[in-house]
Amino acid sequence: MPDKEKLTLSAQVFATERGYEIMFMHAGVANGWTFDQAVLQESAALWNAIELFVDHEGGDHSARDLGGELSETRWSDEYAGLVALLTPTGPSKQVVIDAVEAMLAGRAKSLGFSADVLFEYDGRKIVQKIVQPYSLDLVYKPAFKTKVIRQLHQQEGEEEMSDTPVTPVLPVPPVHASAGEDHAEATREATRELMNAQAAIRAEVSAAAETRREVCANLLDSALMAAELPASAEKDVRGRFTETGEDGQPRVKLYRAPELRDVISNWKATLEELSSADNIVGPGRVSAVFSSEDQIQAAVYDLFETERDPGTEKLEVHRFSGIRELYLGMTGDYEFVGGFHRSRTLFQHTTASFPGLVKNALNKSLQKHWALMGTKGYDWWKKVVTVEHFNSPNDITWIIFGTVGSLPVVAEGDAYTELKIGDGAETSAFEKRGGYLGITLEAIMRDDTRKLRAGPKELANAGMRNISEIFAGFFTQASGAGPTLADGGALFNATVVTTAGGHANLSTAALGTDYTTWNAISLAMYNQPMLISNDAGYVGTGKKIALDPSICFVSRVLKSQAEALFMPRWASNVEAIAAAGGPSYGGKVDTVVVPEWTDANDFAAAQDKDLAPALMMGEVFGEMPQIFVAGGEQDAAMFTNDESRIKVRHWLACGVADYRPLHKSNVA
Repeated sequence: MPDKEKLTLSAQVFATERGYEIMFMHAGVANGWTFDQAVLQESAALWNAIELFVDHEGGDHSARDLGGELSETRWSDEYAGLVALLTPTGPSKQVVIDAVEAMLAGRAKSLGFSADVLFEYDGRKIVQKIVQPYSLDLVYKPAFKTKVIRQLHQQEGEEEMSDTPVTPVLPVPPVHASAGEDHAEATREATRELMNAQAAIRAEVSAAAETRREVCANLLDSALMAAELPASAEKDVRGRFTETGEDGQPRVKLYRAPELRDVISNWKATLEELSSADNIVGPGRVSAVFSSEDQIQAAVYDLFETERDPGTEKLEVHRFSGIRELYLGMTGDYEFVGGFHRSRTLFQHTTASFPGLVKNALNKSLQKHWALMGTKGYDWWKKVVTVEHFNSPNDITWIIFGTVGSLPVVAEGDAYTELKIGDGAETSAFEKRGGYLGITLEAIMRDDTRKLRAGPKELANAGMRNISEIFAGFFTQASGAGPTLADGGALFNATVVTTAGGHANLSTAALGTDYTTWNAISLAMYNQPMLISNDAGYVGTGKKIALDPSICFVSRVLKSQAEALFMPRWASNVEAIAAAGGPSYGGKVDTVVVPEWTDANDFAAAQDKDLAPALMMGEVFGEMPQIFVAGGEQDAAMFTNDESRIKVRHWLACGVADYRPLHKSNVA
């Protein structure tokens, strides 16, 4: 169903002895809305008996303001619009008469008429149907300037209209030389008055011609818009209805509406004839359907220089010049007070809001920069951290790998024995991190779009570096021993695993230039016993984890030395490998740089997280930060600071589930 809108339009006046004839709505474009002839003709009967009031404010009228009534409404080809007879009547009748007479005499240039009307329209702001006229009102300084086109006379009961108003030639009384000085002065005064009157009439005639030229220009624009002719055809039509003015500049000719319709119809017929012989059109297919929200959101994505939603990549949309144009178009807040005025927005047929569109674009841009930050090394933690989704921010107890040591034999006829399953005692609590960026109305007025575009990049940077810092800290806090775990031991210690709190995953040897140190670390990690239970008698009694480490974590200073060990070696270099200390790890161990580490000697090792999870991260709303926008007129920040706020929230739980897949070397 088409959308509806209420609009106030200007009217034009010309008089008869029975009242005043008004051309109150013409075909063309008014305030951005296109009214064509068919729609206006169809509505003619609706305007009969519509009342005229003196002044109007939001459609509210008083009986004392009634000043006239419309009748005999009809379509006029001459003026390309609706014409009606205005009969003064009611308590304000004399006000209407005095005002219109003053308008006809050219004395009341600030008075005019406007029509209040409800109509249906489509997405291109083309009016489909006039639903209900409300009133015609005499107002001071109407939205559009109104002019008197010409005066109409009655002769023997019939109205006579001329195409062009005629400027009467007024007689000038002669001046007699023999007359007295007083008589001569009176005669000269009368002559001046008559000449002034003639000049006033000529001015009215010129104004009437300009008014009709404006109507012709509006009709030409709207007709060509509706016709959708090719550029060459549109240029030809405009050329036929353009002339050179007295100032040497092109202007629209004065023409009748049927002339324009005939020219456009001829062009359409010609184009149809040329195309019909060469084109065979099969059945149509709808490949995609887009709403106004899709179009506006795509335009906002373009403004923030981020990817559109799938399927909208080729959608042609308006390109916003900056954040100011978007804000005004979505809110109608031309006073910059933080309000929303639907009747003044440019996109009245959409339910999208300015904060919602900006939020979507910022989150999409955040995703883009989050992925980009990962390519620069700050997602190193993804190599070792296992991410799990949770539905609530309750504290998390992590599950530890290998809690069932082995399955005992069950003899025939014997009962099954209860298995010993030890729960991992390591827990983590969710932490909420975040902040906000302020966008003041002054920044929007200055069209500071570059600053707003930079926001998601900085937020992605902060979120990614925040996670990197948290997990890097597990290896470096407490002088490299790491956090204390639930069994009472530091994450990294050299105590044997059969002792409560013993982890046997800390050494002091340097990485070196051969595999001596790495072999020792690999063997220790391979022999780590899986957890059965932390109860007495079970500590350190599980089966071997039997996994070699696959990652070597180093600082940027140690990167080259680590890569020299772990980059793939040629298979023919067997003797050099043996001389370097044993079997090659080339191609089997990833060298991963931790940006926050600065020690030139310390390093760490980790097993495959899919087989032996060690570091854990829980998320409720995703591992990336979330962006929210508050910008309504009722928001506290808008009220107190004239500021929309972009809030970022990062809600994560980070912790250690198990020490066994990790090893640290704090080089002395």
